[in-house]
Amino acid sequence: MQGKCLRICLRNVVTWNSMIVGYVQNGFYQEAIEEFYNMRLEDIEQSRVNLSGFLSASVNLGAIEEGKQGHAIAILGGFELDNILGSSILNFYSKVGLIEDAELVFSRMVEKDVVSWNLLISCYVHREQIEKALDVCRLMRLENMKFDSVTLASILSACASTKNIKLGREGHCYSIRNNLESDAVVVSGITNMYAKCGRIDDARMQLESVPPNVTSWNALICGFLRNGEINKARDMFSEMQAVGVHPNLATLTSFISGLVDNGFRNEAVLMFQKTQEYGIRPNVVSIINTISACTDVALLLYGRAIHGYIIRHELWSQVPIANALVDMYWNLDEAFRFILPVPLELHLL
Repeated sequence: MQGKCLRICLRNVVTWNSMIVGYVQNGFYQEAIEEFYNMRLEDIEQSRVNLSGFLSASVNLGAIEEGKQGHAIAILGGFELDNILGSSILNFYSKVGLIEDAELVFSRMVEKDVVSWNLLISCYVHREQIEKALDVCRLMRLENMKFDSVTLASILSACASTKNIKLGREGHCYSIRNNLESDAVVVSGITNMYAKCGRIDDARMQLESVPPNVTSWNALICGFLRNGEINKARDMFSEMQAVGVHPNLATLTSFISGLVDNGFRNEAVLMFQKTQEYGIRPNVVSIINTISACTDVALLLYGRAIHGYIIRHELWSQVPIANALVDMYWNLDEAFRFILPVPLELHLL
């Protein structure tokens, strides 16, 4: 209602900018896109602000065609080469995985700041094109650009993915030389790198060098789980809470996955129940992993309870979850029960 009033009373670009940005900041991405189109119908001029908001909404919805339209509008408006909006366009293509388009936008940018370099590096890392990411880092240094915490975090992530401990240590040394070793993002990257490279003692040392934060603890716990050291992972889980660090969704999802992978199915189900105790809503990954743990007859009751949880929270339409349920009942030779409603009294979760 307030938005409608604003459109009637003050149809100017500042008002529309505020509405679009407000929708994006509050997670109403579809509404932001609709307002942008409404603004176009009203013949209101495009600006860097509303185009940036439109592109951000497109990224979050995975709306590729809309994002491409935003890019085209930016070109027509002469905004494409603008440093700030250019970064928004680059971010869009990077996040939706259109790497060649991201490369083209990057090459056309007149002034490349550390943000634009970071976006391209991050794009390569997330798409597991590690060598390209490192090549861009080298080119960045040749251009006399200095790495910031985000650049370094991407490099460390690349080292973790490839288990390149040598380059990872160089990144660690760079952080010390440039006073970045206490940055929370960098410390988490270093901890994760050492943990994934199997250097748990080094990872633990990093954890103890900074104020407690959940990301660093998660990295260390994941390292123990990955190495099959379940008891140490349990100890870390208890210790993190003892020092006042509360587990988040990433903690519990990783723990459930690690327990299932190491054969601790019953404990994985109990950990899933803890998500409720912590007031955390489980994600698709944790639900699927827990369902896979319930293929044991002894855990069938829990499997049915999770099925009930899925129905109550309207997660049925998600194909990976539905497939996991079919697998669970099929493995238990109860596939025919899959189509029956879950009893309402079966609310263990």
